[in-house]
Amino acid sequence: MGAIMKVSHKRILIGACVGLLLIVGGLVFRSLLDADKRLDSAWTGFIASIESLDAGSTADYLADDYSDSWGYTQQTLSVDLRRMMASFEKLELALHDVSVMRTGQEAEVSVRVKMTASGHGYVSDATRQVNGLTEPFVLRWKQGDSFPWSWHIVRIEQAEFDTKRYGARRQRSFSWPF
Repeated sequence: MGAIMKVSHKRILIGACVGLLLIVGGLVFRSLLDADKRLDSAWTGFIASIESLDAGSTADYLADDYSDSWGYTQQTLSVDLRRMMASFEKLELALHDVSVMRTGQEAEVSVRVKMTASGHGYVSDATRQVNGLTEPFVLRWKQGDSFPWSWHIVRIEQAEFDTKRYGARRQRSFSWPF
């Protein structure tokens, strides 16, 4: 009789543990599929990757079909991110007037940015330009097809920001000295 009770208690305990694991696993899986939470995690992660000057991580947020009004594609922006971030020693972004709108598998994040930075080359000029912008940056996102928790940027817009003014300086700054 005692052995039967021990086996019965073990089964109950194992059943309770399995049930608890299923509940926790379901909650974790549900949060992975929560599009609003995943979008929030994606765009704040993108900002954090910029502040940490991690060009590779920042480029990972760009969709394969990324394009913008400055003429960048996913591939060309990924290359230039490495070049641009090399000039920064420190970068902090203060976000203002953040607006996040999601419709299905597409989203738009609008944010005004103020920047504090140190470095060499064009960093001080870029800081002045970004801090002088009156219109927000608009980041257009799409949810991944294969992984619903994956969000990528398909376009960044900012009507006032002029990337052409850095072209010649960028060429000089990043040419090898030997």
